[in-house]
Amino acid sequence: MSRGRRIAFRIGQAIDRSGLPALLRRIFTALYTLYSAKDLGSFGRGSSISPWCDIEGAENIHFGTGTHVRSGCLLQATAMYAAALGSVAPPQQPVLRIGDGTQIGRYCHITAKGRIEIGVRVLMGERILIADHDHGFEDTTTAPRDQPLTVPRPVVIGDSCWIGDGAAILAGATLGRHVVVGANAVVRGEVAPFTVVVGNPARPVRRYDEKLGKWVSLGPLKDEASE
Repeated sequence: MSRGRRIAFRIGQAIDRSGLPALLRRIFTALYTLYSAKDLGSFGRGSSISPWCDIEGAENIHFGTGTHVRSGCLLQATAMYAAALGSVAPPQQPVLRIGDGTQIGRYCHITAKGRIEIGVRVLMGERILIADHDHGFEDTTTAPRDQPLTVPRPVVIGDSCWIGDGAAILAGATLGRHVVVGANAVVRGEVAPFTVVVGNPARPVRRYDEKLGKWVSLGPLKDEASE
């Protein structure tokens, strides 16, 4: 290591030990939170929004207490745009509600045209998609961006869920309490409480058995067992 690099390394160590970078990050986050939270529908005490998040339809978004959103997230709660309405139902007032103590990892995209409810103490990894609507694509002569959106179907994520990196929770999905969604899983429909789901489409692989008092494997699917 050259003399210049050694000096730079020592200076970096000294700064790290001082705690100054962490302090600056906390200050920056506090300022960014004040700037972003002022337009939200509601914002609970002790919550934070990290820098570089993008929020659309802020008046329709509600934070509980102690809720934290990491950097790079896109939160949307906007009515269906006019060019894509077509013959579907008229716009409704969208709602995105995030419960107390929930933590949302970096680069997540949560988009509500109708209603998305996220429960309390939910843990979300990074790069997660949660959407209560889809783009139409049936007309092959028209780009999907110019086709009507589907009618929104509510998405509900129960308390104490854990959603792994890269997962997608799609229109109409309902996750019961303490559901675990594996990384990169794609979830539609209903998932029973105390269930672990993986894959695309997501399927249950473990479930908590109250009689046995432990988590039990649900075994492979029939087509997997026959391979």
